[in-house]
Amino acid sequence: MVKKYSSVTERKIKQAAKEVFLQKGYNWSRTREITEKAWVNLALLNYYFWGKKELFQVVMFESLEDFRDSMFELLDDKNTSFEEKIDWFCTKYYESDMLNAKTLPFVLESIRENLPEVQKKIIKDNTLFTKTVFSQQYLQKTWKTISDFKEFFVNFLWLVVFPIVWAPIITTFFDFNWEQYRDFIKKRKELVIKLVPDLL
Repeated sequence: MVKKYSSVTERKIKQAAKEVFLQKGYNWSRTREITEKAWVNLALLNYYFWGKKELFQVVMFESLEDFRDSMFELLDDKNTSFEEKIDWFCTKYYESDMLNAKTLPFVLESIRENLPEVQKKIIKDNTLFTKTVFSQQYLQKTWKTISDFKEFFVNFLWLVVFPIVWAPIITTFFDFNWEQYRDFIKKRKELVIKLVPDLL
C-alpha cells in the first residue's frame, strides 16, 4: 500500500526521485542515482519506501493529486469563463510532468495495477463535476441538462486524453520521435479547443 510521508528526508527523496524518473523513465532509473541526488544512503531510501516501485508510485500518486486539486480549483473558479476553463484544462493536461516518453508506459501500467487507489486520488466526491461553476456555465450556455453535461465532459476528456494514453501507439504508427510527438500534442490543443463548440 502506498503511504504519504512528510519528513524533510522523505521529501528530499521524493523530489530527487521525481527528477530522476522524469529524466530517465522508470526502467532506466537507478536507486543509486536517487540516493546520490537526495544525499541519503540506500538503506534509508528502502526504509522509507521499500524500493523503487513504491517510490515511483508515491511520486506518481502525489502528482495525480496535485493535478486533481488544481483542476478542481479551476473548474470551480467564478472568475474565469467557460472557454478559459477549457483552454486551461488542455494546457494543464498536455504540459503535465508525467508526459515523458520513458515514464508514460509505467505510469499507465501503475494506474491499471492500482486502479482503486488511483480512483480515490482523482475523485474528490461523487457530485464534483455536477456542482462546479464549470457545470453551471455549461448549463447557462446550452440550456441543457446535467445528463447532457456529463456526456459533454466525457467526450471532451476523450478528445484530450486519447492521444496521451495512446502515445506509444501514435509515435510508432506515425514514426514520430518524442519531439515530433510533443509538437503534435501542442497542435492538438488548438484543435481540441476548436472542436469544443461541436460537443456542446
